[in-house]
This record gives sequence, structure tokens and C-alpha cells, in this order.
Amino acid sequence: MNQIKAALEARIFLGRCKSRLPRKKPRFSAANVYLSFWIILITLVIFARPIFAEGADEKKDLMSIQQAFKDGFFDVVMTQAQQFIEKYPGSIDGNEALLLIGQATLNLQNFPKAIEVFESIVNNMTEGSVREEAMYWMAETYFKARDYPSAIKAYSEFIE
Repeated sequence: MNQIKAALEARIFLGRCKSRLPRKKPRFSAANVYLSFWIILITLVIFARPIFAEGADEKKDLMSIQQAFKDGFFDVVMTQAQQFIEKYPGSIDGNEALLLIGQATLNLQNFPKAIEVFESIVNNMTEGSVREEAMYWMAETYFKARDYPSAIKAYSEFIE
């Protein structure tokens, strides 16, 4: 009986002591979740930067080629666009660079080479705005080369 009484007293004593101890904070408080969110976000930004850096360089290179085209430096456009295609072989902007090569070649009045470039774009792409532009510029090239029957055919294909 003394043992039971001692056990009950010990239990009561421990209950009183436990109520005086500071309570633990919940594991998932709003502040902890908020802090964790920002730590994860900052970590992703720091480590993702090298992944997206190449895409930024790619766009920057393409923009410089487009600016050279607008400024009328067609020899520079042809060289830089060819380098762009070699530097970024799997780029979605590769056809845009190829189109710029064709347009620069057309402006330099090298009609056979321009037709060859535009035909390669049309034959290698199934659809898209770059393909349609290439079809248009191929028709324009035939027209400027005074190959009117081919120009009429190319314009007809473009319209369809």
C-alpha cells in the first residue's frame, strides 16, 4: 500500500513539475513555414542561375545579329549567324538565325545562295512562322532574280 501511495504522490509531483516547464513550440508554425519557404526559394535562385545563363547568352547573341541586320551589316550577319548556329546547335532560335542568313544573302544579291537557304528552311520545317517567312522570302528572291515563273509558283505556295 505504501508503494501505491508513493507512486501516486510521485505522479502528482511530476504533473505539477511538468506544468511549470515551458511548453515546446509546435514544429510547423507559420513562422517556420515562412522561413523555410524563403530559404528554399533563395537556394533555388542561387543554384538555378547557371542553368538559365546560357539561354540569356543565346538571346543576347541573337539580338546582336538582328541589330546588325537592321543596321545593314549583312556580311557580319552572315558570319555571326553561322557562328550562332554552330554554338547553339539545338537552339529553337537556330531557324531564326538561318532566316537572317538568307535575308542577308538576299540583300547582298547572291540570289542562288539565298534561295538555297530559304529552301532548306522550308524543307526542314513542317510548320511555324519561320517557315512561312522563309516561303515569302524565297518568293521575293525569285522575283528580285527576275525568275518570274518560279516567283509566281513560290507566291502561290505561300498563299496556300
